[in-house]
Amino acid sequence: MSPHVLMQVLRHPLRALLALPEPLLRRVTGPEVHNDRGDALDLQIHAVLAAQRRLGLPTMHGVPVARSRRQMQADTALAGAASVAMARVTDGTLPGPGGPLPTRHYDPGGLAETAPLLLYLHGGGFVIGDLETHDALCRTLAAEARCRVLALDYRLAPEHPWPAGPEDAWAAWQHVHAHAAEFGADPDRVVVAGDSAGGNLSALVCLRATQTQTPAPCGQLLIYPGIDLTRAMASHTTFAEGYLLEAATIDFFMDHYAADPQDPGASPWFAAEVAGQPPAVVVTAGFDPLRDEGEAWAERLREAGVVVRARCEGSLVHGFANMDGVSAEARAATLRLADDLRWLFTGAPSEETSS
Repeated sequence: MSPHVLMQVLRHPLRALLALPEPLLRRVTGPEVHNDRGDALDLQIHAVLAAQRRLGLPTMHGVPVARSRRQMQADTALAGAASVAMARVTDGTLPGPGGPLPTRHYDPGGLAETAPLLLYLHGGGFVIGDLETHDALCRTLAAEARCRVLALDYRLAPEHPWPAGPEDAWAAWQHVHAHAAEFGADPDRVVVAGDSAGGNLSALVCLRATQTQTPAPCGQLLIYPGIDLTRAMASHTTFAEGYLLEAATIDFFMDHYAADPQDPGASPWFAAEVAGQPPAVVVTAGFDPLRDEGEAWAERLREAGVVVRARCEGSLVHGFANMDGVSAEARAATLRLADDLRWLFTGAPSEETSS
């Protein structure tokens, strides 16, 4: 059975399970699970993970790349929130170093002719993910943050290993800044954002702009970003299995991406200098192997004088922004991302400490 058909079969039973009263849902999922900081795993996320284990649902690793890509599309369709209507959604391209790069432009309507713009770089370990997997999230951010969004479909490994992804992200930023009016954008109010691998690419764009002394985005929103590809920090061991993104899946991604994990053009963590970055929001999840590196990056930026808003969504897992249709807390956390965007668009007027 294809991933898409399987997820369609499971959609209604899963939604019915998650609609159970909390005491019944707790009986189904079992005792509370806590992380190393004492945070309790969100009950609805816990139920999804329990169902995944009991049903033996397919993983992203150990299968051909094409199947992993279809699996992510099916998973996000199952777990994501309902699609928000836009005034206009336009597919297009922009020039990239390897040829035209597909884009999707979201306009929620009711904005000025020149408005804030979000350049969004999707997650997926540099191997999976596309415009479809993050369509619902981009619509939510456009509607809630009252901005236009341009999502980029950058080249993926293994067909296009590192440094294709960073080069495409950089080319997209340069094009958007130079041609902002074509996207209904104010060139001084463009934020670059991404989740997971997309958070990595967003950080690399901002670092490169600073290093080359060229115009930088007005802010960066890094959602559970991959910052240190050496995977040396403790959360990679603590959450190696059982919380959606597993060590074996990261192995699968990194084997295909084929980057030197200590190259600062792949891992922002190894940049020699990080001062002068645009204001940053770094959002991590409490049950995520990438948690510690995201938090360490936020602290390093802050120590270098960068304005930083950092937050750990303690009850959630990696990928929660694609799970806001099955978890009320994931939905609330996703809406907080829209507030983060508004803060960045208004110039991030003051530094905020981690919460």
